[in-house]
Amino acid sequence: MSNWLVAVDDSSFSQWAFSVALGLLDPNVDQLYILTVALHLSKNSREEYIKSHLEAQEKASKEILKKYYFIATGKLPIKPHVLMGWSTHLGDSICSAIDHHRITHVVLGRRSLGAITRYNVGSSVRYVLDHANCNVIVVKQELETFSSKDTGKEEVLQLEEQERERRINEAESVEHDLSLDQIKKIEEEERQRRIKEEEQKTKMEEEDRSKLLEEVKKLEEKERKRRIKEEHLDEDRKIAVEIYDWQ
Repeated sequence: MSNWLVAVDDSSFSQWAFSVALGLLDPNVDQLYILTVALHLSKNSREEYIKSHLEAQEKASKEILKKYYFIATGKLPIKPHVLMGWSTHLGDSICSAIDHHRITHVVLGRRSLGAITRYNVGSSVRYVLDHANCNVIVVKQELETFSSKDTGKEEVLQLEEQERERRINEAESVEHDLSLDQIKKIEEEERQRRIKEEEQKTKMEEEDRSKLLEEVKKLEEKERKRRIKEEHLDEDRKIAVEIYDWQ
């Protein structure tokens, strides 16, 4: 069993990181922890400003946690743990949560963590990479984009090499010599075939992506209607949010 932690906020980078975590963990045995960290003001700030700031930060943080909680429960048969922290150092807060909950894998977005945590995120990610006592996964771009740019290219190269070997074997088995024009014609036909296959593959990926986005929209609309219907209930009692104060 593995314990997965995802640090989230309201940015697209967090959404990508969260999607990667859901795709990697085993929902049958693994545990999922969702963490957001709010900024602690310095003690020199005015008391009335600190109070209003804390209230706004806490409200926004809980909304983020609820969003990701319902996304997780809507896609996987698990009940994630939601964590909220107060701190002046994002990287140290994540490492503290890792140690406290015995996390084995942490997933982070590469860039800005949005309005909730106005930290230097680049240095925070580096801090986690250097100090976390677990495996660290940093997501730089959306999973579909990554697959189409890198994994897809590797697959194309493998297919081209396999096709080249096939043509060599076929040429060796031909009892008569082909003319240069015939060879060029065969190669051009093969090239056109590969182009067509790649176009079909790209079209299928776009269709799959559209279906996924449509499914997400339906889930979000369903959740929106559910919240409206149950707005008279105390939402805070539905999810047990563990709150930490990392100074």
